[in-house]
Amino acid sequence: MYTILFVCSGNTCRSSMAEAIAKKLLSEEFGESNVEVISAGTAALEGSPASPQAVEVMKKKGIDLLGHRAKRVTPELIEKADLVLTMTEGHKRQILAMVPSAWGKVFTLKEYVLDKLGCASPEYLEVKAILEEKEKEFFKKYGREMEELRRQYRELEMRLRTIEREMLELEREYAEFTRPEREKLYSLSRGANILDISDPFGQSIDEYEILSLEMEEYIKHALEKFLAEKRDTCDT
Repeated sequence: MYTILFVCSGNTCRSSMAEAIAKKLLSEEFGESNVEVISAGTAALEGSPASPQAVEVMKKKGIDLLGHRAKRVTPELIEKADLVLTMTEGHKRQILAMVPSAWGKVFTLKEYVLDKLGCASPEYLEVKAILEEKEKEFFKKYGREMEELRRQYRELEMRLRTIEREMLELEREYAEFTRPEREKLYSLSRGANILDISDPFGQSIDEYEILSLEMEEYIKHALEKFLAEKRDTCDT
């Protein structure tokens, strides 16, 4: 079983569509069942659905993307793949920075098929060959160092996630601990002659609705004043 990995940024548009199209072609046109096709994003929000536009476009091709859920590209996915096709050069660089040893199987989609399409000029092929040699030399020299830095980065990322959870928990405790006083101040401030819009953090949905009405009124007056000033400026 071979594996092809498509990569874009969010894994909700380009790479998800590429995965679906490739699967359909493999099944219906090539009759191939020995190739696994997957997709991921360099900055994907895990579990996000495909964009409505992607779903609609694929639907017209007889492909259902409603069940797609985004996933972030990982070193494990890259190492598993026999071929990694990215949507941009930027994605390609990110993949190689993540797993330098993947050099030789990571290409942009267009780059990968350019030779086959006969669009590549002799000059292009010559420069490409030089680039490939330089990439090979670079990753041979710095590959291990880059992988170690990537490992350290992942450890820091995990630590930051832990810190973020701890901060959110403290913020919730703060909201609960100071709730009586903040609710009282919020109630008093609505009738006071002050210049602040009161912070509704930690309040009920009713308080948010009251705040929205208050802001709407102020914003309406602000816009009326702003537009009037602009009209006066134009008239002078």
